[in-house]
Amino acid sequence: MKKSDSAKLYIILLVSTAFIFSFSYFGTAVYGNVTGSKGVYTEKTLVGSVDVTGLSPQEAYDQILQNTKLWQEQSTLSFNYKEKDEQVDLSIFSFDVDSSLQAVKQGGTYPLLVTVNEDELALKLLEISPELTSEDFQEEKLRTELLNMASLLHTGSQTMKLQTFFAQAEEDQVVAEATLAADEAYESLEKWTQAVSQIEIEPQSQLSLLKYIEENGLTSSFSSETLSHIASAMYKTVLSTNFLISERHISRLLPDYAEAGFEAKVDPAKNMDFIISNTNDSSFTLEFKLIDNQFHVSLKGSPFLYEYSLSLEDQEVFKPKTIVQYDAKLRFGEEQTVSEGSDGVIIKLYREVKEPSGSILRKEFISDDFYPPVHKVVIKSLIANTQPDPVEEDSIDTTIEDGTDSDGNADINVDTDADSEDDMRDEEAGSDSETGSEEEAQNGEKKNENELWGHEKEATK
Repeated sequence: MKKSDSAKLYIILLVSTAFIFSFSYFGTAVYGNVTGSKGVYTEKTLVGSVDVTGLSPQEAYDQILQNTKLWQEQSTLSFNYKEKDEQVDLSIFSFDVDSSLQAVKQGGTYPLLVTVNEDELALKLLEISPELTSEDFQEEKLRTELLNMASLLHTGSQTMKLQTFFAQAEEDQVVAEATLAADEAYESLEKWTQAVSQIEIEPQSQLSLLKYIEENGLTSSFSSETLSHIASAMYKTVLSTNFLISERHISRLLPDYAEAGFEAKVDPAKNMDFIISNTNDSSFTLEFKLIDNQFHVSLKGSPFLYEYSLSLEDQEVFKPKTIVQYDAKLRFGEEQTVSEGSDGVIIKLYREVKEPSGSILRKEFISDDFYPPVHKVVIKSLIANTQPDPVEEDSIDTTIEDGTDSDGNADINVDTDADSEDDMRDEEAGSDSETGSEEEAQNGEKKNENELWGHEKEATK
């Protein structure tokens, strides 16, 4: 019995000794195989983008942890969806450095294990737009790309275009449209719609009307008036979008087809162009149609996230003055109106950008347009009565010299220009100096009425 017990004890001791010896020997060999004979990682061993060559496991852990903190401090991540950009807090990412190092073997590149907080991600997507919570949106694909991006620890600014994660692209819709009366330009506009039914505007690109007609051989086909008519309709259309107006001009006098604040003048001879910029990541198409007597322009593309509305504000109207001229060729008491005149106007245009909820996000200033008034011009006889006529308010008196052209018509020189907005405001606010020439003419009649027809006296202002 005792011999048997001794033998068993001997066997147990022998096995235990062999096990301890084997563990010490082979465990050291295995560890050396992973980290090198000196307990460090061998050449070309990477965890994510972090090179741990020559580092011990603890040193590698510290280095990777430091790089993750540096990435979170020096990097930014933004989600872009249509017109909206939202910055993402990088704290939604969690790095598992321990598990990452446990998977590392000798040499090679190994992933840095990272997870993303799914609840916070879903909340951020809903904050941007409810459209991003639909079944058509591939959230799993987005998470995969986010994890791949984070595991590389590349510092800098990065943007995720969320519109690319939809299983199917949105169908194009009419997102804006405008209509102008064709009237006298009907034939020219009909010719345009036949030659140019639509124009595609690529993502992140500009459309120059002068460049377009030049590239398509249409420069000599349309007058400046027709191109201005087309540009005004295009301008009024894109104003209700997030398109930028890169170049625009206006006429001195507001055309009949346009509304103050919504005109765009184009003149190839003067290099006056109309240029718009599509800052979106999707293309849009301008379509031109002539319906009855209306020139119709529509913009088709992916629906916008925000709503855009226009408002005309701070309108000021400038009444025209009356320019009175005297002509000895007219019979006594006769009066002729050469020009009825028209009001001048200054007006500001703003664009309001609204969230889908209806709250105003911002208000953008678009333009400040000024059209000077056109003065009324009246011609009167030199002597109407024995008593002088009262001088009309805001009038300017001039006398027409006795000169005729080859057709026997009197030469009439009328200056109706107003050179600046400040001049118009000064004329409205200030007092006008007015002098009449009738009284002077009457004095001439008393001296020598027979000489009046041969020698007209000039009236001065």
